[in-house]
Amino acid sequence: MPMRYDRSWTVCLSLLLCATTLAAQTDAPLNHYFTATTAYNPAAVGMKSEIALTALYRLQWLGMDEGAPRTLFAGADMPLRFRGTHNGVGLIVINDEQSTLYKNMSVALQAAHKRRLGKGTLSIGLQAGMINNTFQGSKAHPVPQDTDGSTDHSQDDDAIPREDLTAKSLDLALGLIYYTDQYYLGIASTHLTAPTLQLSDQFGRKVMREYNLMAAYNITLHNPLVELRPSLMLRSDLHTSVGDVTLRAVYKKMFNGGLGLRITDSGTTNGILYLGADIAGFRVSYAYEYPFSALSRTTFGSHEAIVTYSVKLVKPKEGRNRHKSIRIL
Repeated sequence: MPMRYDRSWTVCLSLLLCATTLAAQTDAPLNHYFTATTAYNPAAVGMKSEIALTALYRLQWLGMDEGAPRTLFAGADMPLRFRGTHNGVGLIVINDEQSTLYKNMSVALQAAHKRRLGKGTLSIGLQAGMINNTFQGSKAHPVPQDTDGSTDHSQDDDAIPREDLTAKSLDLALGLIYYTDQYYLGIASTHLTAPTLQLSDQFGRKVMREYNLMAAYNITLHNPLVELRPSLMLRSDLHTSVGDVTLRAVYKKMFNGGLGLRITDSGTTNGILYLGADIAGFRVSYAYEYPFSALSRTTFGSHEAIVTYSVKLVKPKEGRNRHKSIRIL
């Protein structure tokens, strides 16, 4: 392992362990936010007249020797009619390895109530679940050596736990989405209670409350075989912010591709390339992300793949169907 990486890793670990509480942004930056909408907004469940099962895997900053973040997202959702009302229900599971030592796992149930409003539908959603944070002390090996043989920390340093530490807490989210068959606009807040996960008597991790805004639009061109689908995602915990802008083209409602930009308030910009297809109930997409910053010296970029399998639901014969099937996702 390179010396420079060892020393920065050790300094970072020291700061983490000396701090009483470390504040950390929790939600993973998914390139396919426009497909995995329920990862950020519980009001997105049941937006389409189908049962949808989604799996996403993200491998970030490939090429790093150690500590490259990995994210696995799995979700299921469907519309639900109950006593004449229109609703949506869903389940999400997120496993996020933020580094070699820290791992978050969230499991949550989601429910949304929907009402017709103007030409579209207003959905309000609530999410309730558990968030679990683990410090993997068994993987900590803070024994970097400088050229003179000196070390920053000893293997016997009592300040560094050698066992895995775990803490968990109730986690809530709330969201709103207004959607039609042509566009949607949503706002949400995740980690409403901003819980502190106390890993030990010495230190803990505070989960920051996060806010997001997402929007997308279908643009039909003169050529009926081609559609443009621009989308936007803004996220902030009021300390750090990140924005995604994406433009995809869809051909014959089957094949799609596009470009995206991710911009942070620190001034970094990442470019994203998308390729995907919709075949026989499966929606498959791949995204490659490359950093236009000094990070490009140590990584080949990030990879993300998502697969969604959907089963159309039969519309009720009586009355007018009050759910429009949105084609953006």
